[in-house]
Amino acid sequence: MELGLHWRMLDQNSSPHLPFSAALFADAGLVTQARSDRNLFASGNISLNVQLSLAYQLSDRLSLMLVPCYSTNTTHGDPSNRGTFSLGFGGRWMVLEDISLIGEYLPVISGHKAPANGWGFGIEKKIGGHVFQVFVLNSMGLVADQFVPGGDLKNDVRLGFNIFRTF
Repeated sequence: MELGLHWRMLDQNSSPHLPFSAALFADAGLVTQARSDRNLFASGNISLNVQLSLAYQLSDRLSLMLVPCYSTNTTHGDPSNRGTFSLGFGGRWMVLEDISLIGEYLPVISGHKAPANGWGFGIEKKIGGHVFQVFVLNSMGLVADQFVPGGDLKNDVRLGFNIFRTF
């Protein structure tokens, strides 16, 4: 389970002098997998995550992002782990008016590291105020403490699906 806040601090389109957009995302996660050795709300099941998205729109069809991420408890209970810091790179290329190709690469800078750096790519479709994404990735999941340490798969991938709505 995850509860987060997203705040767009700067918008590249709001001023001709602003070269990029910036957004802050912070959340708290709770691992709900049953474990006989601890209570559900034990500190080993809780993670805190912070991401700063710096986005640059090169054209109407191409955007690039740099996303520093920090996540606590990425090994879910290992007391020697103080957290993981990674530096993600991503992009979106609008192929048609409502269809884009998306991709990301997430190398770990410090902390717990999975067997491989994280990556993902997919396709995105806009319909009204909704955005649908279908993608493949090599990380455990879509919650920050699952993707920040990198990919746990060497020769396999997982299929993911997101739906977003802007209010």
